[in-house]
Amino acid sequence: MRADGADEGLLREVNERHGTDFRIRREFPATVNSGALLVEGSDGERILKWVATPQSLQAQLNAQRVTRALAAKGYPVPKYEHVEPYGQGGYAVMTKLPGEPAEFREHALAQTERVLRLNALQYRAAVLTSTWPAEIVRGVREGGDSYCHPEAMRAQSPRAAALLDTLQRLGAENAVASGPTDGVVHKDLNPGNVLAVGAHVTGVVDWENSTSGDPAYDVAYLWFCIYDHEDCRGPLWRHLLGVAEPSTIALYAAHIIIGFVSGAIAHDPEWIDRRLDAAARAVADVEALLVSL
Repeated sequence: MRADGADEGLLREVNERHGTDFRIRREFPATVNSGALLVEGSDGERILKWVATPQSLQAQLNAQRVTRALAAKGYPVPKYEHVEPYGQGGYAVMTKLPGEPAEFREHALAQTERVLRLNALQYRAAVLTSTWPAEIVRGVREGGDSYCHPEAMRAQSPRAAALLDTLQRLGAENAVASGPTDGVVHKDLNPGNVLAVGAHVTGVVDWENSTSGDPAYDVAYLWFCIYDHEDCRGPLWRHLLGVAEPSTIALYAAHIIIGFVSGAIAHDPEWIDRRLDAAARAVADVEALLVSL
């Protein structure tokens, strides 16, 4: 999103609709079809996010419903004060949580433990309809879920193609994995979406990809996302073993790893080798777990 006339036009519309007096303080990095601004007015700071499609507006409305349910359980989430149509898409005005994106380095254990306590609040909190875990099985097998892109791995290199074969085999062999379906799944629990002040985790943001399913998926997601952080990897893995069956862990890991590797191929080529290295070790962990049964 650019801090230009288009942004000013949106801001004027928001102020007129809601009787606010926001002004732009700065922009946040965002994708081509969405953007976000930090705005400030007499009511304090807010995040103003715009999206370009009806589907993305629906995702904002879903996030509003999910965060309301989680807030009722004491989970620190932004309050989506307004979600409205605008142009071909729409916008959301939400409160700004304190803190900066967590790095899980200096305060690895404390932050990891806090995230796991928050994850417990996601159980039995579902408010959206979903086809969990069928959507995960389908994503591993076919892609097409805006996250997994198997064809990108197949075309990238023999190494990536071989990894894909292994992950799709794990997905097929564990397609009947069971787990809760009535929890909230963030589905993008990376350190950038976890806010912290020092060791204290102050909240989780960006719930637009959330769905209903098994909250253990988010733990598996963070486990692979920060796989190189050994101090975090161990506690996350041990937690997974306590809340999910090995077959369920294998299915989630297959989906998550395909997502991260194909995402690096499409958007962050400098991360491809690093993701492939982490994937080889993570797959070894999963296969050793399955063999131990």
